[in-house]
Amino acid sequence: MWSQHFNPKGFLPWLLLVIVAIILWYPFRDINGDGTTIVVDCTRDSLADALRKAKPGAMIKVSGTCKADEKIPLVVKIAKIVIDGLGTAILDGNGLSVPVITFDGAQDVVFRGFTVRNGQDGIVITNAAQVAMEDITTTENKGDGLLVTEKGFAYIGNTEELPPKGLQQLLIEALEGKVGRIIDELGCAGTSCQGAAMSRVNRHPGWLSAIKAYWAGLSVARIAGFDAYAANCVFKAVKNGGYGARDKNGQIYSKNCTKNLNKNGRGGMALFDNASALIEASTVNLNDNKNNNGNVSDENRRGAGLLLDKSSTLRVLRGSRLQAMDTTTNANQRDQLKGISVHNNSKIIVKGTNTIDTRNNKDWGIEVGLPHGDTSKIILCQPAQVTISTGGNGRGAKNIGQDACFDSGQVCHDTDTC
Repeated sequence: MWSQHFNPKGFLPWLLLVIVAIILWYPFRDINGDGTTIVVDCTRDSLADALRKAKPGAMIKVSGTCKADEKIPLVVKIAKIVIDGLGTAILDGNGLSVPVITFDGAQDVVFRGFTVRNGQDGIVITNAAQVAMEDITTTENKGDGLLVTEKGFAYIGNTEELPPKGLQQLLIEALEGKVGRIIDELGCAGTSCQGAAMSRVNRHPGWLSAIKAYWAGLSVARIAGFDAYAANCVFKAVKNGGYGARDKNGQIYSKNCTKNLNKNGRGGMALFDNASALIEASTVNLNDNKNNNGNVSDENRRGAGLLLDKSSTLRVLRGSRLQAMDTTTNANQRDQLKGISVHNNSKIIVKGTNTIDTRNNKDWGIEVGLPHGDTSKIILCQPAQVTISTGGNGRGAKNIGQDACFDSGQVCHDTDTC
């Protein structure tokens, strides 16, 4: 009989080989078997399959280079998942005419630790999707490095410190200015706010709830002194054919982060169609972006480090540095036409201690408004706290339209904004 000749010791190695083979050939490894922890090695596994398998709350850890397949695009529709490239994973668009990765309606998603390259657009956030990003490089895409559209929301900051209320609540609280008002009323700056903040909280317990509503789980000292903290995340959108980052009727919020949006084909960062963006305690570099022979109408208004058009708004909060310049030594070889360009009733609001550097562009350092009827504004809520450098531009430091404004809220007749 077979059982009389069965040798368990001889059978065990074969069993182990079968198990290893199954692990190696399975499209990905679902560690817990319930879609909550998934490991993807793109040298053999399918990230697209893993995204379809994932359930809300899942952690997907990715390694290797994931090549795009036009038949199976990378589309994220599941909420509350973490997609972690561990700082080394690559999403390669394989030269196809589709985005490398699209977040379509998925909310409270964390996406970090990836290089995204070689697609039509690199990262697309659309249909009210909400994505937190950190340690991302999007480069060498034919279109935009990052495209936020159709009420999408991109948060660029520390993804380890997200509040339980969800990503959208971060922006709501920031726009309401709760923390800004707390700091302003305390009359302090940086880490010196710690004692003042604690004293105010002890005397007025309601302040503590206001702080917690803004950023759950962080200490009062860190909240009150956030303007003194160095950036602790990096986001790069460089050498793309379109804009480094383009926001069309969406929202982008950067906090405690360094953003490098340099050497792109159309411009560094562009906001269109009632888009809004907020920069808080961050450094944003928008340098050496090209013109690509575009004209100066609508979305082809190319060649600016920062462009706002069609009733869009950018808020720059305390402790931020905005640099939009051409770093080329030879003035005849400069590509970036303008540092900052604001048009069609758009607005930049600068509040607190910030630095704006728009030197050495081929055309103007700062341009606000079209010749007639354009009420675009750059509002300096506390002018004395803003350092502005505009030297070395080809045509001049500033070009302000007849109905536009670049001054304090009082002068621009917009005191409510501040």
